[in-house]
Amino acid sequence: MSNRGLTTSGSSGIHVCGGVEGEPTGFGVGNIIANNITFDNRDPGGPDGNGIQLDQHTHGNVVVGNLATGNDGGGISLYDSHDNILAYNLPGCRGMPMPARLQSMPPMPNSSPTALPPAPPR
Repeated sequence: MSNRGLTTSGSSGIHVCGGVEGEPTGFGVGNIIANNITFDNRDPGGPDGNGIQLDQHTHGNVVVGNLATGNDGGGISLYDSHDNILAYNLPGCRGMPMPARLQSMPPMPNSSPTALPPAPPR
């Protein structure tokens, strides 16, 4: 995914949206986002332009093996999202070397790449 948000604010390369707070199901629950390359995504008037964003009221998603670089926002952004698994991704953003940028707003202790199992042996 590339060049999203050139004219529309609030865009990201891959943007997972949740439903209503407290909803147990919806499009923002239980997705697998794997093996993508997102680059050069923009936000002409705001804080987005992320490579991959798990937006408000999303949870239980797996984000694995993605490369996100050269985006205006974070390589991977979690906004009010919880209980996700992030593994083996290379997040970066414009002007920042990779791997560089994973952002979570507010900080969510259950959506941490430190809670992952070790890489399998080669």
